[in-house]
Amino acid sequence: MKQIFIPILIILTLGAIILGNIHWNQTVTSTDAYNKEVSPSEAVKSDSNLPSAIESIPNKEIQKVFKQAAENEETVKIVFLGSNALGSGTNSWPEMVGTTLKEEFNNQVAFKTLKYDMTSLQFVQQDKVADLIKEQPDIVLFEPFTLNNNGEVSTEDSRKTIQDTINSAKESKKNTLFILQPTHPIPNATIYPSQVEELNSFAQDNGYLYLNHWANWPDYKTEEIKEYLNEDRSAPNEKGHKVWADTVLDLFIK
Repeated sequence: MKQIFIPILIILTLGAIILGNIHWNQTVTSTDAYNKEVSPSEAVKSDSNLPSAIESIPNKEIQKVFKQAAENEETVKIVFLGSNALGSGTNSWPEMVGTTLKEEFNNQVAFKTLKYDMTSLQFVQQDKVADLIKEQPDIVLFEPFTLNNNGEVSTEDSRKTIQDTINSAKESKKNTLFILQPTHPIPNATIYPSQVEELNSFAQDNGYLYLNHWANWPDYKTEEIKEYLNEDRSAPNEKGHKVWADTVLDLFIK
């Protein structure tokens, strides 16, 4: 009886060891798969739609930023910088742009809005650029307080504050791409349109991207423009934010 029991015991012991080993291997494989699923870098590698979306970016300078981020397995950080005309909430143009870009590029985009109720001179004097530097953005869509500066800041000082802001940001992250754009149009403006033209000239003179979103708004000399602005004309309404957002998105999505 003892001679029969020993072989049976050996067989049962070996069986338990083999089954335990199989279960351990299955557990390790399952854990590795979970880690790969939640890893942002693996998401960049495995997403077959991402390279196609990047290749389709119309603006080559923006495309270059996205390609570099993809190669480094990093997220593209975008900051929307400017006055309170940027708005807030889901219907603001920065929020619409950021949300759409996250969908288009499969969450490989992070965005933040930095807005201030001040002129560009106050922005620099109060060292608010430190907020921008802290974000370490790859792309900055900069509305340099053009309307707030109207009648408050000279053309020369406006140019200087824009350049100081860009220089400070690039000292921290030299490859940051700046895209300059004016504030929204307002009805029957006189001096303000010349400030916008000056911003365009500044961008061209210094080799910065300039987004002329005014081209997609109704003529500021007509009554129709009022349908796109809030009551005191200090910011776009929902309709105006949509026009602004669509124009910005044309830089990123074909």
